[in-house]
Amino acid sequence: MEVTEVNRPDRAARRRSGKTDAVDAGAAARAVLGGHATSTPKSKNGPVEDLRVLKVVKDSAVRNRTQAINQLKALLVSAPSQLHESLAGLSNPKLFVACAALDPHANAVHQALHVLAHRIVRLTAEATTLTRRITAITQAHNPQLMELTGVGPDSAAIRLTAAGDNHERLRDEASFAALRGVSPVERSSGKSQRRRLRPCPMW
Repeated sequence: MEVTEVNRPDRAARRRSGKTDAVDAGAAARAVLGGHATSTPKSKNGPVEDLRVLKVVKDSAVRNRTQAINQLKALLVSAPSQLHESLAGLSNPKLFVACAALDPHANAVHQALHVLAHRIVRLTAEATTLTRRITAITQAHNPQLMELTGVGPDSAAIRLTAAGDNHERLRDEASFAALRGVSPVERSSGKSQRRRLRPCPMW
């Protein structure tokens, strides 16, 4: 089965016709039949798709870890003075270890810090494992990308995901720029010479 990627319709035309799924489907069909939509969509059955899903999960782990750290430190501010003073000045790794060692049955504050510390340790391990997996896939699929200055596993995964597994559908740098919404569009008028960036062609 042949699949064609259809760009988002003109906003003014969409407002006139409505914004229902049926109207959008009709507009997409007319674009394909009229030969206006000829782009090949990204395939989702290769290593780049693996990178995408792993990056989504890793980003979630990192966000939740940051939230847990902020919650732990906020609880320490209002914790009993004796506990607060015993943990003051510790670096983050030592603080998490100390909180994880607290007796969760002592009181509610100890239990909350204990739970948050263990959550932080677990999410850190998750993020580390996923980073290793992302690095391994990137090095196996496109090792030269990791050799570029300033490109780590996360930024490499983002770039590969943008291009997709079937990156041959991007003919040149201009088509990649259009995909990412950074290709210039002429907006000059009279003596005014200016350009704007074309938005990403997505529904």
